[in-house]
Amino acid sequence: MNLAGIFFLVLFVIVFIYDVCILVKVVRQQRGIKPLLWCLLCIAVDLLPAILFLLFFLSIVASDSVMRTRIVMWVITAYITLNCPRIVYFIFSILFFGTRFRRVVAYLAAFSCFLVFLNGIFLTRRQPEVKTICIRSSKIPKSFDEYRIVQLSDIHLGGMMFPESELSRLLSVALEQHPDAVAFTGDLVVSDHIELNNEQMKLLRLLRGRDGMFAVQGNHDIGVYSYRGGEELPKIIDTLLFKQRNMGWTMLLDSTIYLRRGADSISLSGTAYSLQLYSRKVPYDIPEDYSLDSMYRQVPKNLFNITLTHLPMMSRQIIKAGYGDLILSGHVHAMQMKLSLFGYTFSPAQWLYKHWSGLYDIDGHKLYVNDGYGSVGFFLRLGVKPEVSVIILHSEC
Repeated sequence: MNLAGIFFLVLFVIVFIYDVCILVKVVRQQRGIKPLLWCLLCIAVDLLPAILFLLFFLSIVASDSVMRTRIVMWVITAYITLNCPRIVYFIFSILFFGTRFRRVVAYLAAFSCFLVFLNGIFLTRRQPEVKTICIRSSKIPKSFDEYRIVQLSDIHLGGMMFPESELSRLLSVALEQHPDAVAFTGDLVVSDHIELNNEQMKLLRLLRGRDGMFAVQGNHDIGVYSYRGGEELPKIIDTLLFKQRNMGWTMLLDSTIYLRRGADSISLSGTAYSLQLYSRKVPYDIPEDYSLDSMYRQVPKNLFNITLTHLPMMSRQIIKAGYGDLILSGHVHAMQMKLSLFGYTFSPAQWLYKHWSGLYDIDGHKLYVNDGYGSVGFFLRLGVKPEVSVIILHSEC
């Protein structure tokens, strides 16, 4: 079980035990019907994850992969949104214990928390943010000066409430940046190629720059989260790749292509997502013996190289191989929670990842971690707007 799973399990147990204790107290003291109904309602909310698990176990919930994913995300979203304000109330009640305005302060804090969560569900999650990053290097040819790359990552189609309208917004914002190339760094779906339907393919087919659309796989693109799984994995992977290529996307699977301007060129590489990488999706280092030889075979090291990889942790192997002047990645999306205050930015992602958001300089190589566009796990983004990155190359020749 990963850290997120442990967190939710501990949260579930603590809140449930607390509510049961309050219920017992209300019954013993015979406080009346209203307190009793409130306690029963709280316990019902506490049991949402357990009820969902039981429904899945009994196969009562629809077998449709997309529907199941959205049901799970809505239940988790409801659970977090309803329980976190109660925890905030409990904390503030303790902090202000013995003061005259204890309950007022606690209620205001809990209500504020609830509003923040509603904002993260219905507003922040649907407000794309354009971030511009300038990359300067003497290896960039003058003909590529001010070359514009729009980077997108972690769209997670199955995690969108209204996929067509959200993709239309993404398309509009991305194309407004007049990209020379569009780069996608993995996780198009949540679990299955079924999430990518014909209407969405029509929209995503338009997502390209003058030189094309280039993409790599993410851990959610290889079928391991699909409810079908098992023997269906190769079919899920192959079908999604077929759909992406049918949209005109150039899939870089441990391969390299060249972007050209006249006699000048830069190399663009991309990593495939193997099952060997799946077990290391967070936060572990990539194995020392993980080979990138096929991706960089016969690629001149004197050319400026851009490498697309889903995992930011892959940067060490890329740099060790002598490439990746610019590395573009995603995967983390700041765990969909980021707080910026007094010039300091905090996210639980910091506990797991060394490189989790924004631009990093690693021994002269640049790594950029995109915060992603979609949601996974729950329909919620707290302080993390969907990101459209604009990478502008500048020659220092």
